[in-house]
Amino acid sequence: MTRRAIDWADVHRRLEKSQAALSDAAEQSPERIRLILAERTRRMAETAGDQTAERAEALLVCRIGAERYALPLDAVAEVATLGALTLPPRAPPALLGAMNLRGVVHRVFDLGRLMALEGTGGPGGHAVILRRQDFPTGLRVDQAEGIVSIAAGRLADGETAHQNRFTSNVVDGLLILDLDKIVAQIAGQRT
Repeated sequence: MTRRAIDWADVHRRLEKSQAALSDAAEQSPERIRLILAERTRRMAETAGDQTAERAEALLVCRIGAERYALPLDAVAEVATLGALTLPPRAPPALLGAMNLRGVVHRVFDLGRLMALEGTGGPGGHAVILRRQDFPTGLRVDQAEGIVSIAAGRLADGETAHQNRFTSNVVDGLLILDLDKIVAQIAGQRT
């Protein structure tokens, strides 16, 4: 077996060439640095824009009769099985009564009656307890079905067909409730 001789001159030339390339890369011109940073900023902005577009809002889906409604989950404190109610004298028609939930008395309104829907207010169901009310308040629904996430952009751009004055739009067959209008309707009830 014969050994080839090492061409040390060639090795030194290749090392000098590699060292020069590394030196050029380490000493970027201000213009090159500005271009690199601008490109990095553009990519980060695209990523942030994608994340904003993908932001979703959690909604509680409830059924009243044959219709399915949704309200923002951040407006809901909890969902409870509708228990025994005490009806005060001269209560407005939409007020089903007061319910004691762990020592706190909540007034419970029938959401279907508040929205003037026909054939609502049957026995049983769920009480959707609302957050941030002057007086602890619940809304009776036939059934709280669960939670869905819908892209925030879709909530703003939903269909407007089949609305009543308490819904803002329709997304995926869900009537999105306008909670401000419902709370205003409750405030207008004499309790």
